[in-house]
Amino acid sequence: MEGMEELVLRGAASTIREQHPLLYVENNVDDARSPALVRYLYEIGYRCYWHAVRAFAPTNNYYHNDVVLSDTIMLSVNMLCHHLSHQYELVGFEPVTVPLPEQDEQWISDNHVTKRRVV
Repeated sequence: MEGMEELVLRGAASTIREQHPLLYVENNVDDARSPALVRYLYEIGYRCYWHAVRAFAPTNNYYHNDVVLSDTIMLSVNMLCHHLSHQYELVGFEPVTVPLPEQDEQWISDNHVTKRRVV
């Protein structure tokens, strides 16, 4: 979806409203779409938690260890989100804070991919 996550979720609004599924949403916190996505999820009754994983693992692709893209550690930053109608104990996950619109730039800086803890 690469930056279109909010639009995809809006397109599935009736299903989400009726079923309240768990959502696993990419959010690499790299531009203004990120805080808007968090606000939207909050507005429709979801609470989210950060989940950052390495984009490369030696066990990927039949244990081929070649890092093709970069020598640096690349992270995929995502959010695990549940609807308030469901109660989950998410141990070890950091809650995603909801930014006010006038605080978007600071929120992006505070939550940038480079500041995420790998789970």
